[in-house]
Parts: sequence; C-alpha cells; structure tokens
Amino acid sequence: MLLTVVGSLNMDLVTVTQKGLPEPGETIQGDSFGKHFGGKGANQAVSAARLAKALSPNNHTKDNNDSKSFTVEMVGALGDDEHGRNILEHLSKEEIVTTNIQQCSDISTGVAIVSVDGESGENTVIVVPGANGKVSENNLKNLKENKTDFVLCQNEIPIDITKAAFQAAKEKENVQTFWNPAPFPSNNMKEFESILPLVDILCVNETEWEAMIHHGGKALLKKIPGKVIITKGKEGSELYVKGESICTVPAHPLPKGKKVVDTTGAGDCFCGSLAYLLKMKFPIEEAMKIASEASSIAVTRKGAQESYPMVEEITLLKDYHEKKNKKMKQ
Repeated sequence: MLLTVVGSLNMDLVTVTQKGLPEPGETIQGDSFGKHFGGKGANQAVSAARLAKALSPNNHTKDNNDSKSFTVEMVGALGDDEHGRNILEHLSKEEIVTTNIQQCSDISTGVAIVSVDGESGENTVIVVPGANGKVSENNLKNLKENKTDFVLCQNEIPIDITKAAFQAAKEKENVQTFWNPAPFPSNNMKEFESILPLVDILCVNETEWEAMIHHGGKALLKKIPGKVIITKGKEGSELYVKGESICTVPAHPLPKGKKVVDTTGAGDCFCGSLAYLLKMKFPIEEAMKIASEASSIAVTRKGAQESYPMVEEITLLKDYHEKKNKKMKQ
C-alpha cells in the first residue's frame, strides 16, 4: 500500500549571502547561486521515500511506475519544460511512483526563489506556483482504487484538491490523513475549517499555529478528531489530542561538530519522515523523535531534498529497531 503525497513540485532557485538578507529596497551581493529540487509536496515525498528504502519490504524494485512495489507516490502537476523533466527524472531516482503527476503544456513548472543568510541559515522564500495550480481530482487514481493507506497534503496546491483527497481517503477503510497546511490559508478559513474533520494528524509550525489561533481560536482544536503536532524549532515539538497537551519532544541535537547551514525544507523533512513512520505503525512519540533527528541532520546541509538524510544516518531509528528486536528475542 502507498503513502500518497498530494502536493507541490517546484524548482528552487537559491542565492546565498554571508552579509545578511537585504532590507526592502536594498541590493546586496550574493556569494553563490544554485538550482535545487523543491516544493513542499515533493520535499515530503523524498523525505518519506528515503526512509521507505529501508523500512519497506518492497524496496528492491527499480520500476518507478510499479505502485505494487514502491511505497511512496507523488501526485501533482509540472510544466512540460526542462524543470519539469528534471524533476520527474529526480523523483524516479528516489524510487517514487510518478504515474499520477500531470504534465501541462500551457504553463511552467512552479519555482521558488529562496534567499539564504549563510551565517544564520535563515531564509526568505517567494513561490510562483505555475503548474501546481493545475492539479486535478483525476490525479487521485491510486487513492480511489484502494492502493493507498496514508495521504499526506500541504497547502501549495488548490485547497479544494486537498479536500478532495481527504474526502476520498475517508470513503475508504483504514486510510490515515496527515495535513501540513503550509502556507497557512488565512484568507480561506471557511474551507480550512471544513477540512479539519477529515484530518487524523495536523502538523503546523509556531507561525501557522499562531495564525490558526488568531483566526479561529483554540476552539478549532476540538474540531480535529485526531492529533495536532506543533513544531517549535529549537524547542522541539508538542503533541495535542482534543486540545490537551499530551507530550513535548525535545529537538534532537545537531550532529557532533556541525552547525546550522540552511533551514530550507527542514519542516518538510520532519513531516515526510513522520508521516512514513506513522504509516509503518511507529508509536507517535517515537516517530516524532526520529523525525526530529532527520530534520536536525538536514539543517546542517545546503538545499532541501538533497539535505535529507539516508536512513542509515538516523541513529534513533537504528536504536529503535535494536530495542524492538531485543524484546522479541526475550
């Protein structure tokens, strides 16, 4: 069964400067420029797929169109252009099912213009959605054909498609839904609130949490039948159930001798890793700890998807399996 990620696919155009980010009206000289694969949907799919290569029993295949063999699928839309073709090739190498990615001839692939402060690792991002606005319900084929048991969405594609994906999930048995509503839909609260009852796991950062409370109040929490996870950067993450705080998971320390280089896509690394771990039935607190380690590794490297760790780099995952195997032998 698949983890189906319904979301955005972008090419990130990234500049890095050691002189701080410019103020409005200010021009500064950058130190480097690069093109990187991005989009919150694709970021989370890659993060999940890198765990899937070790955690899935079906990780041996090399056919990215065989949804019976791979366990992560990407649903979205690209332009029929160089950026789009490069993204498809990249996802194939990451062993992600791509058959339900639509290619559009009348619009360009989405791009994100990212500026990174090389000293602090902080960034600013401007997104041009492009083809991401063309995703349709026709792309939800595997979900509607009972080939999916976990649906992961963000908020960089039309919100009605996110709602359609979750509605399709809830029409099936035992399909979990995970929503990371970023960027937060402050201008569409009515639709946001209508989706909440369809969500099993809602994951937001502090900024999104504050926007959610500002626009809808804490009463919104009670409209979510499942769990709410708030990520707090250096402060870790907190789990809520029906408005009550259940536990706080500290942020995992950076790898020894490393410093923060680039925070781009770190939240997506957390969400993608967490979603796949939950799909594989990991206890939620344990999954939050492992996802935190994955994102702590990612921020020590440049870029988004290329910064995400391979499964063998995540020590907590190894420790979890060792403890589990030890218990089984007792």
